Formats: sequence, structure tokens, C-alpha cells
Amino acid sequence: MKRILIIGIGAGNPDYVTIQTVNALNGVDVFFVMDKGLAKEKLIALRKDICRRFIKGNDYRFAEATSPERVRDVANYRASVEDLNDDKQVVFERLISEEMSDGECRAFLTWGDPALYDSTYPDH
Repeated sequence: MKRILIIGIGAGNPDYVTIQTVNALNGVDVFFVMDKGLAKEKLIALRKDICRRFIKGNDYRFAEATSPERVRDVANYRASVEDLNDDKQVVFERLISEEMSDGECRAFLTWGDPALYDSTYPDH
């Protein structure tokens, strides 16, 4: 069986990470990371810092993929966001297919509460 977690890591300050998050982090084998380019590289560094700070041991790794970009300067902003989310789902599906084995746990680390405002969930 494959297990995928979507873990909310707070508002960006590692001091805001909850005990529930720490417990979830410690059960993950591979973290999926979406690279959004140089302008956002600090976000990946912060995710890795959170893992270094809160995970006991080094029995985890990161699987990185390039994040699709939203088409800008279009008349229909909402449609461009929907297209972006569809493109992200294709990348997520590839990561899950190529980077997961039975019995392993994979996770996406998202800012804030992913149940409220994150595009990691399909049709969100």
C-alpha cells in the first residue's frame, strides 16, 4: 500500500510547526518538493530546514520536480489558475508513480492549513 500525506507546515516560521506536524514528518520516507525557480528557492530551503530541525535521524529524502508556471497577463485569471492546478496534478501523478514504492510514505509540505487553501488537493 502507498501512503501520501499532505502536511501543513504553518505560516513559514519553523517555530509555528505543531507537534502534530512533527509527528507526521517523522513518519515520511520521501518529501515531494515543487521547484518554482530562483525567486522561490528560499521556500525549498525553509522546507528542508524544517525537516532537519524536527525529524529524528536521516532516513528521508527529497524528490524534486519543476513546478509548472501560471500563464500571466490573460483575460481569465480564474481559468489560468485552474490550468495551473491541472498542470500541477500531472506532475504530482508522475512523482507518485515514479518515486513511490509499496510500504513507503510520501508527503507534500504545504504552507498553512492545506485543507483550507492549498492547490495540492485535486479539485480544490
